Amino acid sequence: MKPRDSLRQGAVKPGFPPSHSFGTGTDEGRPTWRLRLGVAWGGLREGGRQAGRAGKAAVKRTSSRWLMAVAAGLIGANLPWNLKASLPPSRAWQATATFDALAGIIAFTGAAVLASGLVALPAFVAFLRAGGWPKIRRRVARAAGATMAAGAGLTG
Repeated sequence: MKPRDSLRQGAVKPGFPPSHSFGTGTDEGRPTWRLRLGVAWGGLREGGRQAGRAGKAAVKRTSSRWLMAVAAGLIGANLPWNLKASLPPSRAWQATATFDALAGIIAFTGAAVLASGLVALPAFVAFLRAGGWPKIRRRVARAAGATMAAGAGLTG
């Protein structure tokens, strides 16, 4: 048997005691639970560090306008739930005015999205006529499926 073959079969290198085969923390060739737990904990710790670095870098790159838009969206999403609470009769006009303002904002946003789509429609048609459908077919199918699933989940 060649020296290289003996090392591949798990033999200990010359000069090392038998307890050092496969490194420390092994129990008959298998890692002990403490070694496995230490490796898992180290992986979680490193993942947390990387997530923290990525989060700090994202905050540095993000403009305050984007954060304000997210905050406004979160507030706007909660307004209808808050308007369901009954107010005293003397302040009922506030709920009506707020609900009307929210409906107006939603209508304006819908009109802006529709206008943007109409502006982009000629370029989209030209893209499709130039053979662009195979490039976007899967993405469109995925988006349509996700939209149908979300619609079914929200209505049912």
